[in-house]
Amino acid sequence: MVTGVVKGAPQGAPASPACSECGHGPLGRRNRTGRCATCSRRVNMAKARESVTAEMSRANAAKARAVITPEQCREWGRQGAAALTREQRVAAGRKGGVTRGAALTTHGLSATPEYSSWWAMRDRCLNPNAVSYPNYGGRGITVCERWLTDPVAFREDMGPRPEGTSLDRIDVDGNYEPANCRWADAQTQRANQRPRVAA
Repeated sequence: MVTGVVKGAPQGAPASPACSECGHGPLGRRNRTGRCATCSRRVNMAKARESVTAEMSRANAAKARAVITPEQCREWGRQGAAALTREQRVAAGRKGGVTRGAALTTHGLSATPEYSSWWAMRDRCLNPNAVSYPNYGGRGITVCERWLTDPVAFREDMGPRPEGTSLDRIDVDGNYEPANCRWADAQTQRANQRPRVAA
């Protein structure tokens, strides 16, 4: 660490540490690098650039190109992000030319009651941390392949959700699939519960 008279300090002032790179200061008492904040940032950025080798850059670019093709980008534009796999959507979001807003626009159902029911169905079957998981996914209840990742297919099969209803399985031990699901009110669902086991 350089110590001495700080540039611009009055003559006769006590010596205080100055930046080892540019000579400006004074540095804070806790500074252990010997550099001012500006020089520290510049040095850190240079180190970060040096750590990414040309071989790594080429490999990352090739991987991104291999994950998504131009035809898949066009298909995404026609059908929405649901047409691509998760890896392809992530890669597309990183590529230039795809805006953040476009990457997040998928099906337009997010604010609908059908989407809410679809999300809750998946959560209770797939998320071990969900409160309802022991009664659904924990018992082996699953979501059919068609509905698993596609809320649009769910909406097409189930139709709009009537007010005052929620998703109900006709066979309480069956899976979530088009032939076993309906929109039902609370009274119908109470009559369709599995017998409770005494603890």
